[in-house]
Amino acid sequence: MLRIAEIFLTALLVSAVGTWALIRFNDRLSLTAAPTVDRWHKRPTPNSGGLAILLACAVGYLLYLPGYSRLTTFLAACFSVLGFIDDRVRLAPLPKLAVQVVLTAVVIAAGNIFSPTPWYWFNAAVTLLWIVGITNAFNLIDNMDGLCAGVVVIVAAFRILLLARHGSMQEAGATALIAGAFFGFLLFNYHPAKIFMGDCGSVLAGFGLANLAISSPVAHATSSLSAIVCAALTFSYPIFDTALVSFLRRASGRPISIGGRDHSSHRLGSLGLGETTVVWLLWAMAALGGAAGLLLDASPLVIMVAALVTGILFLVFGMFLGTLPAYPVAIEAGMFGHGPILRALPVLRVGATLWLDGLLSAVSLISAFMLRWGTELPLHRHQVLVHALPIVALCHMVSSLVSRTFCISWRAFDIGDALRVGGAAALGGALAFGITVGVHLGEFTLGELLLYIAICSILSILVRASLRIMAWALGSGACHGERIGSPAR
Repeated sequence: MLRIAEIFLTALLVSAVGTWALIRFNDRLSLTAAPTVDRWHKRPTPNSGGLAILLACAVGYLLYLPGYSRLTTFLAACFSVLGFIDDRVRLAPLPKLAVQVVLTAVVIAAGNIFSPTPWYWFNAAVTLLWIVGITNAFNLIDNMDGLCAGVVVIVAAFRILLLARHGSMQEAGATALIAGAFFGFLLFNYHPAKIFMGDCGSVLAGFGLANLAISSPVAHATSSLSAIVCAALTFSYPIFDTALVSFLRRASGRPISIGGRDHSSHRLGSLGLGETTVVWLLWAMAALGGAAGLLLDASPLVIMVAALVTGILFLVFGMFLGTLPAYPVAIEAGMFGHGPILRALPVLRVGATLWLDGLLSAVSLISAFMLRWGTELPLHRHQVLVHALPIVALCHMVSSLVSRTFCISWRAFDIGDALRVGGAAALGGALAFGITVGVHLGEFTLGELLLYIAICSILSILVRASLRIMAWALGSGACHGERIGSPAR
C-alpha cells in the first residue's frame, strides 16, 4: 500500500504543478473555452487541464509502471489526444465515435476482453459497448465544476480498495495513478473552477478506468455475474446520468448527441441549490455505487440485494429528476418537436411503476429469507426462494394492478395512499403463498411471509413517498436564469 500511496502522491504533485502552469501561462497558450449559449460558465476559462492530467499519468507510468500494458496505455494517450483535438475544433459526433470504436477494437483484438460467456463475438461486443460507453459517460458528466474529477477520484478509490484486497497491486497502482492525476487537477477545478479538463481529460478517465475494470485479475477470478454486477455498481453514477439524459432527450424528440442543460446536476441546480451542494450530492451518489461495488466477495444473495437496492435508488432518483425543469436554452425550446417516447409516457409510467413493484418484491423476499436464515441459506430454503421469487414478483405486480396503486400520485402521497400500498403488498404476499402451496413448490413459513409483507410494505411506501421527501429535503424553489457549471455536453 505504501507504493500505491507513493504513486498517488507523485501523480497528484505533477498534475497540480502542471495545472497551475497551464492557468498561469494560458494568455500565451490561448487554450480557452469562451462562454456561449450552450455553455454554463460566464467568463473565458482555460480548458486545457487534460494536458496536465495526461502529463501526470505519463510521468507516473514511466517511474512506477514501465512496460505495464503498453498497447492499452498508448491507446489511452490516443483517446486523450483525440479529446484535445475535439476541444480545439469540435469534431462531429459520428466521426469521433467511429475513431473511438476503432481504437477500442484494437484493444479487444490485442486480448483485453471481458469473457462472461463462451461466445467470443458476444464477449467482444459487450467489451466494446462497455469501454466506449463508460468513456463517453465520463465525458457527459463533465458539466459542472469539480463533478467529473471528483467522481473519477471516488470511483478509482473504491477500485483501489477492491484490487488491493485481492492482491492485484499492479492494477491498483495504475488506478492510483489516475486518481492522483485527477485529484491534483481537482484542486483547481473545484468551484469556482479556474480551469476545465476538456474532453482531453474526461475521455482519458473513462477509457482508463473502463479498461482497468475488465483487465484486472479480479474481473476474471470471480463469477461472471458478480464481476459484471460489481463493475456496473462502481460506475453507477456515470451510467445513471448517461441513461437519464439519453432517455429524456429522446422523450423530447431531441438527438442524444446535442448537448443541453438537462443533466442530473443541472436539474438539481434548478431547485435553487448551490453548485457546491449539487456536486457533493452527486459525489455521494457515486460513493454509494462504489461502496456497493466492493461486495464482490459477499454471498450471491447479498450482491443481488445490493444491486437491486442501488438500482431502485437510482431509478427513483431519476424519476424525481425527471420532474424538475432543465434550465431554459434556445436549443431546447421545442425546435426538435415531441418524440414518440413523450406520447407514450402515460403507458411507460404505468409499466415502470409495475416493474418497480416487482423489483421491490424481489428485494423484500430475499431480505426476508436472509433475516430469517442468514446470508447462507439452508439448501431446502434456497430452493424455495429460487422457485418463489418470480411468483412473488408477478403476484405483487398483479396486486398493484388490481389495487390500482399505479394511479397514486407520488407528489401528493398521503396516509390513505400508504394504506393502499401496504394492502397491495399483503394481498400479493398472500396470493403468492397460495400459489406456491397449490403447485407444490414448497411454501413460506409464517415468519418468512410476515417478514416479507412487512418489508415490502415499508419499501413500497418509502419509494412512493420519495418524491415528496426529496422535494421537501432539497427545496422546491426553481430558478430559471442562473447559469452554473462548465460546458454542457
